[in-house]
Amino acid sequence: MGNLLGSPITEKETHTGWTPDGKLQYGVSSMQGWRIHMEDAHICQPFLYAEAPQESQSNNNCRNLNSQTSDMSIKKQKNDEESTTVKSNAVTPSSQWTQIPVPNHSLYAVFDGHGGSFAAEYAGRNFCRVLSRTTHFIQYAHHIKKDTATMTPSEQAQHRTEGLSYLEESLNNAFIELDREIYQHVYGESSTVKDSNQIYGENYEHEEVTQLQAIMEKENSHSQTNSASSEND
Repeated sequence: MGNLLGSPITEKETHTGWTPDGKLQYGVSSMQGWRIHMEDAHICQPFLYAEAPQESQSNNNCRNLNSQTSDMSIKKQKNDEESTTVKSNAVTPSSQWTQIPVPNHSLYAVFDGHGGSFAAEYAGRNFCRVLSRTTHFIQYAHHIKKDTATMTPSEQAQHRTEGLSYLEESLNNAFIELDREIYQHVYGESSTVKDSNQIYGENYEHEEVTQLQAIMEKENSHSQTNSASSEND
């Protein structure tokens, strides 16, 4: 379980926040205790989204291909040499991610280091990314968009059951994939892990972030007002 200090470090690091809809307040507090260094990590992710891969085309390659196609139409060149040239300039797909909002969902987790910090810290930084890209979580993001108002009670029950199944499978697969990534990092294959340690939500452009920022600004303003009132008293 690792080496211990002569006396525990009892200072606590505490963070609080709100979900984007302002309906759920959360908080987390951590303490190093007897350990030589903090071995645990946590996740407080107030909004979630799935990331689905998509195939996009390079603009430059598109222009090259269109230009060559136009020249072929005008000059009507059909020899093998030009055909080879066109193929060599074919558009090369590049992988991108389409963000799919999963409204009214949050993720909170604690990862216990158990004698070391690497696995816990890696999980804390990367679990949301890994989860968001699992096939079942992408399916879940689409699944919850379905209009259940017109469904019969039995159909609604089936819809909920299917949704829970997607969530269960996505969580199971996310932990398995996370284990695989940690294995690759430990054995020097980290270059094969794309977007490792990327901050989840950093480039999220949907309304959840704007709502969350507004709530936090309001909360900070309220805290400052209370602090000023206490000082005056």
